[in-house]
Amino acid sequence: MVDVKNSFVEADHFKKLKQTLFSSNINWYWSHAMVTDASYNKTTSEDSGFWYHNFYFRGEVLSPFFDTLILPILEPLKISELYNVRANCMYNPIGSKKVISDWHVDLKDSNATTAILYLNTCNGCTEIKKDIIYTQESVENTFISFNSMLNHRAIGQTDSLRRIVINFNYYV
Repeated sequence: MVDVKNSFVEADHFKKLKQTLFSSNINWYWSHAMVTDASYNKTTSEDSGFWYHNFYFRGEVLSPFFDTLILPILEPLKISELYNVRANCMYNPIGSKKVISDWHVDLKDSNATTAILYLNTCNGCTEIKKDIIYTQESVENTFISFNSMLNHRAIGQTDSLRRIVINFNYYV
């Protein structure tokens, strides 16, 4: 159901990736909700929004960091078509209530793959639902992939100000 690869990105490249995404040298954009309905309304009251940085979407490079930070990560994946690459940042003051996104799929296509690369270790996680709920803890440099039709949701952290992941949607 879920393929997990630990220490996925080469150590020096991961250090550069993490330093960049945790720095003030990258633009982040605000979304009022992690998951919205067709009218762009929040689908759950536990969703307090998130910050994102788009690297790539539907054939268009959207970030000056794509070539240096993302391309080296894509090489071992044997991707035939890339759909989306976006960094997501859940910001939550330490000790605050956990933020939880609604269950969702990123891409409604059973031939597509959704993947997540965790940039930092914290007590947040991702839950993926099929017959059972699989929980993937947020452990830095862990890469998970699964069929894009599987429902999943983000569970925010309470022990770190930020939980940053990179979300990939692609075809192999």
